[in-house]
Amino acid sequence: MLQTLVLTLLLAGGALSTAPPVSASGQQLLNPTLSLKFNSASQYSQATESTSAMIIVTGNISIEAIPVERCVVTLSSSTDIGWISQVSPTVVVFTSTTPQSFTCNVIVPAGTPFSQYGNLIIRGHAVACGYQDTAEIKCIVATGPYFMPGLMSTNPLVEIMPGESASFECWVRNDGNAVDSFEMGISNLDELTTRRWTIAGGGGTVNKVQPGESKSGRFTVASPKDELVTGDYFMNIVVKATSQNAKDFQQVVWQDLTLTVHVRTHWLPQLSPYLVIIALSVVVACLAARLVRERKRRW
Repeated sequence: MLQTLVLTLLLAGGALSTAPPVSASGQQLLNPTLSLKFNSASQYSQATESTSAMIIVTGNISIEAIPVERCVVTLSSSTDIGWISQVSPTVVVFTSTTPQSFTCNVIVPAGTPFSQYGNLIIRGHAVACGYQDTAEIKCIVATGPYFMPGLMSTNPLVEIMPGESASFECWVRNDGNAVDSFEMGISNLDELTTRRWTIAGGGGTVNKVQPGESKSGRFTVASPKDELVTGDYFMNIVVKATSQNAKDFQQVVWQDLTLTVHVRTHWLPQLSPYLVIIALSVVVACLAARLVRERKRRW
């Protein structure tokens, strides 16, 4: 009985036949051919020291042949550098050979140094009526340069008398992720010149500052020697640091720092609070003693 069944199947061209499957209409079914393609071979981000960044990569999915009414493609993504990635959609249904698009988001961690890069990998798996095909593509994802100067001063407020000068020490820090140079200057130079203040230093270029590195500089401002003032006043000096390397990327990046000169017409030394309390106590004691003496005279 078994031998007769096997012989019948062989003669009928059944499951043991090597002939390719055909559709209900008698047409030969074609194996689906999956194709993936990125719209760009590389993508960059600008992650800062404290903020992560997202790289958005787009591409297309194509099926050259669909053996049945529909073909299902599943997508997955990963990076070889450990950055998180998410492709969307993860499942695509084809009912024709018209290409469909996909998007993949890659998160670049905060503080990632300039020029660190890796490969984004997109994998596809197509299934249709028992047929299947796979495809894999890669593109480069990297961090681009981020430029940001920082300014600080150890003595942002200085007190002088009219006609005297004040010296400031400023530090410029590279808060970006790439080597940078900074052009230093005084933003309100015209105002200071109009009021006959003089400035020595405060300009020039600070070259090749590494990320996280700080470099210092000093400059001096002086009030007019023949200035006639009727009371105290404050004069601001606005120091400006401009990134030079940002200009290569058609960016204008700067940072301001306001320093203040307090011009006093009456000089009062800075006293300790304890000395002030002692001085007031002595004054009160003297006044009390005087009142006691006055009372004794009246009696």
